[in-house]
Amino acid sequence: MLSLIVAMGKGREIGKNNAMPWHLPEDLKYFKEKTNGKTIIMGRKTFESLPRVLPNRKHIVITSDKNFKADHQLVEVKHNLEDVLNSYKNLEEEVFIIGGAQIYKQALNSCDKLYITLIHESFEADTYFPEIDENRFKEADSLGILESKKNSLKYEFKVYEKKVMKLASLFAGIGGIDLGFEQAGFNPVWANEIDVPASETFRLNHSNVELIVEDICKIDAIQIPNVDVLAGGFPCQAFSVAGYRKGFDDDRGNLFFQIIRLLSKMEEQQRLPKVVFLENVKNLHSHDNGNTFKVIKTELEKLGYHLGAEVLNSMEYGNVPQNRERIYIVAFLDRNALKRFKWPEKMELSNTLGKVICRSEQVDKKYYYSNDKKTYSLLKENIKNKTSVYQFRRVYVRENKSGVSPTLTANMGMGGHNVPLILDNNNDIRKFTPRECLNLQGFPKDFKIPKDLPDSQIYKQAGNSVTVPVIKSIAEAIKKAVSE
Repeated sequence: MLSLIVAMGKGREIGKNNAMPWHLPEDLKYFKEKTNGKTIIMGRKTFESLPRVLPNRKHIVITSDKNFKADHQLVEVKHNLEDVLNSYKNLEEEVFIIGGAQIYKQALNSCDKLYITLIHESFEADTYFPEIDENRFKEADSLGILESKKNSLKYEFKVYEKKVMKLASLFAGIGGIDLGFEQAGFNPVWANEIDVPASETFRLNHSNVELIVEDICKIDAIQIPNVDVLAGGFPCQAFSVAGYRKGFDDDRGNLFFQIIRLLSKMEEQQRLPKVVFLENVKNLHSHDNGNTFKVIKTELEKLGYHLGAEVLNSMEYGNVPQNRERIYIVAFLDRNALKRFKWPEKMELSNTLGKVICRSEQVDKKYYYSNDKKTYSLLKENIKNKTSVYQFRRVYVRENKSGVSPTLTANMGMGGHNVPLILDNNNDIRKFTPRECLNLQGFPKDFKIPKDLPDSQIYKQAGNSVTVPVIKSIAEAIKKAVSE
């Protein structure tokens, strides 16, 4: 966690001639208490202004001078502030920015917390603290105005916290989008889902989110609280390769216009979300010679949004061993936010199939095929490779030698034939377990499954879901684009 600590006068003065224009022992004590045992980040001039290397603190000094050296075990010299901030921002450990003015200016919007000693007096100064954007930070704590015992200076200790962006999700399913955004630092507050079993799983894992179990057509915009992001993985069967590609001629495809209906009402109420985030099958972009996507783009633009879209594969952008291509649409009210937005970069697949699907472990016997089943002889004849994944297509068996799982689908919940198969280390044939399917979508191992939920429902929920790490990466990029 990145925090910033500063003392300033009432005109945001922080220094003159590389020194503080005041002497306030209470502030020095406060600084010591907050930063003791922590990492502190500063510019070279701030470091040089210190009376000595501060004990029990790791110092990171930022300078463009490649020849600058600090020969001390507690001091590390770096030349790129952004790289340093990125390396610390997602850690639980609290790290402090301590100056000077340029470092404060560059780091301010990356910080989660601001510790400010506000001295109620004006001073001559040549350096100033940047203005605090009240749209980004809220005052979280203040002890009120105090008076120094040393020199009668009036001051107060104020703490500001970054405002956490709120998320509402439509077609929420089991909450994969909510989880990804939550992992990126958003606060999911409201969701809508029509499917009762999926809602049970959602509630079990997102107890703090208000969930409305209802047909979206019956949702009134007034039910949705003020949020920064409205998200939805609207039903994709109407556009998918596996479906009939009917698009807007299918009732499920028409559900996109329910999103537009709700957004239009929110616009009337002057509370449009800053961002709309949508997920669907990759065929959405090419369906009906691109006309379907054109309609989606036009409808969002009518509401004032500026949008971008990209097809990303989960095995390349989520570090999960599943070949899953999906289109992701991000729409910003602020055109400049879209310009700042950068899609996640490809990553190496280190989370290999062998780490998710364990062929040496015995699972529940219900997931194995035995020779008393009609299909067993066909499976036994074709399933021979312990590194492949297989799909049974009623009259034939398809072998996937890519080293990753094929795309998981909601059809897995319609019967065992749709669940991928493997040959384990004991030469037994089994299907992926429901938990393994959730893991292949990047859900954490502690993600809860309702006790009495049948496997068919869990398979369906996993296949209908999003890949959580991909959502997290996109959400982080959204947050950065909106915050800068």
